[in-house]
Amino acid sequence: MVTLIQHFGQIQGVNRAMAKGDMAPKVKCDAIKLIGQKLESWKASLPGNMQMTIQNIYSHQQNDLGGHFIGLHLVFHHLSALVYFNSLETKEQSYIGQQDHVALCKSHASSFSSLLHTSRQMTGCQQNYPTVGHMTTVASAVLLHTLLLGELEDIPKARQELNTNFEALIELGQYWPATEAMINRLMTFQKLCLLSTESHKLDGWMVRFLLEHSLGLMKRNLPIMPQTLDIESEDFTTRTNELLQQGRYTNFNIFNQPQSF
Repeated sequence: MVTLIQHFGQIQGVNRAMAKGDMAPKVKCDAIKLIGQKLESWKASLPGNMQMTIQNIYSHQQNDLGGHFIGLHLVFHHLSALVYFNSLETKEQSYIGQQDHVALCKSHASSFSSLLHTSRQMTGCQQNYPTVGHMTTVASAVLLHTLLLGELEDIPKARQELNTNFEALIELGQYWPATEAMINRLMTFQKLCLLSTESHKLDGWMVRFLLEHSLGLMKRNLPIMPQTLDIESEDFTTRTNELLQQGRYTNFNIFNQPQSF
């Protein structure tokens, strides 16, 4: 069986090519579909006892393998979200089927977040690995798209999943100090989402955010709407307060406090 992580190199290559603007819409669509199909084929090829079901979670938990089992499926959802992330770049369709890819990206990010939350509720299933922080940050970036730009009926679920993801990051930070960088990345990205309508654009900065978690982020130049908006301005504070009242903004600072577990 082809191991799941073997698909990562191809996912990296396609995302880097898309960020450079080297791919025509149809070529982009075909490449995304191909990798997505490979990931789905991998999942379908798993034996029955490795498929994601609540019964299998309990079974593996009893054999002290619950953490490994959940971890495997977290990676699957993470890689799948990476494949479709570029589809979030614009509201306008740049290729046929883009909206289907948007739905798939959001579905995998939501499934990742829900599964991570489940793992934290079950003895022996916790995901205490440094890379989990990065994967959680990527899933949260997708959820931010839903929170800020999604339909009203999708907001409560996205906000709840964002909150539980951030709680998971805080817990990971108790054991892995590097998780603080992931937390800062997420908070920085949310600010960019408030400043620009192109926050999810797949450029060099976004590629580093998605794929190069060990490297620091550079300054990102994006068109600001309106141009006078600035993080330190009263207008920015007013905007965040308005979005907070609408349920479209999460104040991560209330979670980012010293806690004992």
